[in-house]
Amino acid sequence: MVDWPGLLKWTMQTSDGTTLNKDIKPLDPETRKWLEEAMEEFTFNEVKKMQEITEKLEKPENPDDPQDEDNRVLLLDELLDLVEGLENARDLVKIGRFPVLINTMLKSQYAEVRKNAYLVFSACNMNNSFVQDASLYYGGFNLLNSVLNEEKIANKEMALAALTSILKGDRLDIKRNFIEAEGVEFLLEVLKDDTKFNSTKMKTKAMTTLLDLMHYDDKYIYPDMAEYNKANHLVSGHLVFDKKEENKTQVEKPKQPEELAKFKNIVKNKLIEKGFIELGLKFLDTAQFHKYMDLRPAYYSMIIDLIQYDPKQALKKEQVEKFKEFLTALEEENKKEEGKYDPEVDLLKNLIAMSK
Repeated sequence: MVDWPGLLKWTMQTSDGTTLNKDIKPLDPETRKWLEEAMEEFTFNEVKKMQEITEKLEKPENPDDPQDEDNRVLLLDELLDLVEGLENARDLVKIGRFPVLINTMLKSQYAEVRKNAYLVFSACNMNNSFVQDASLYYGGFNLLNSVLNEEKIANKEMALAALTSILKGDRLDIKRNFIEAEGVEFLLEVLKDDTKFNSTKMKTKAMTTLLDLMHYDDKYIYPDMAEYNKANHLVSGHLVFDKKEENKTQVEKPKQPEELAKFKNIVKNKLIEKGFIELGLKFLDTAQFHKYMDLRPAYYSMIIDLIQYDPKQALKKEQVEKFKEFLTALEEENKKEEGKYDPEVDLLKNLIAMSK
């Protein structure tokens, strides 16, 4: 960092504070070069540091060196501290070093290095549209394979977190790309398979990501959120009212591209087709009541939307009976704590009422 106190002291010593020195001349090249080097010495250049870190990460791994893995983990720790600032994450892309991070994440032979790279990648992407674009361009969805192939469950968790970080926010094009890459089917497999994905964190992440994808189900037929807002007379998500009646007929909805028509309600249709409600019933098992507590609100919310969308196909009679069983068990559990209010009870009662 710049030595501001020292600079202030020098300024006070070279000026009496009352007169302006009108004889100041441009610096000669040699003096200018010296001053720039002196300033750089006292200034921490974060972009330069990211360049240096990625250059070291880019060197071939050497498993014969007992320090190689630890050194790379430390480098990624440094990089994580830097990219937690949105501008630095963007700068990592702008200076062309983002592919180094992706290659490290997808190809390193060290499990601990990959895990730390997943963490850095997640931090770069979190609600950062510019970096999400780069992630899509450089093959970030290859993380699907990482989630499948990692042996350690901690690595699987971090790989899934990295994958879903690309989807954070309202980028409809990125979400559509994920859906076309059978992302919905992949997340359902994470929920279904308790052998490969025996992790509450992964189940919760998969469920909440599905909820997010379904939230945008009526928007995928628009190129982007700006077009959706225009078509629905919205500005930043709020309705715009035109008080002049004559102007209301002049507002025309933008035409929706024909190639996007296939995305209409695509997530809900996939969930119904794949038997999502039946698949999720296992998370209501009273024997695992506390284990899946963070997951169930998203599950309930999605079921309600599915029933409202297609009541005949979404919920079967035998599933309603299972909801009733869980509701009874839940109410018995709550009786142990007198006066306890449980929103899950209300949600289940609403589900059962909707099925009638």
